[in-house]
Amino acid sequence: MIPCNEWQAHGIPKEHIEGWTIEKLKSHQLKTLASECKTSNDIHEVEDYPLWEFVEVFNLILPILHAEIGLGNKIFDSFLNVVDDRVEALVDEEQSLRQDLVVADVLLEKMMTQLNDFKKMME
Repeated sequence: MIPCNEWQAHGIPKEHIEGWTIEKLKSHQLKTLASECKTSNDIHEVEDYPLWEFVEVFNLILPILHAEIGLGNKIFDSFLNVVDDRVEALVDEEQSLRQDLVVADVLLEKMMTQLNDFKKMME
């Protein structure tokens, strides 16, 4: 089951719980560009100014495919966790190594991005 803290509006500023408007989106993007929003929780997926100001926020469509994929991934991850915890008896060392592998993958991806940026800079 998905924990409630992953789907509740927790950590969202009070003015955004009331609902987004075009003006709130613009001012939030200005804060993001001014580096006042430093974490992903502060940004709230506002990546750019609204393309068309005449389309109010309540007319936007939820990306159903992305929502379904996200839910499917959560369910699959939860299933794998249950299998790891209850079905397949893993030694503590193996669990630790699996977690280390995930961390290593993230670090590798970060380093590859930095390497590519460096190569572009040197061209």
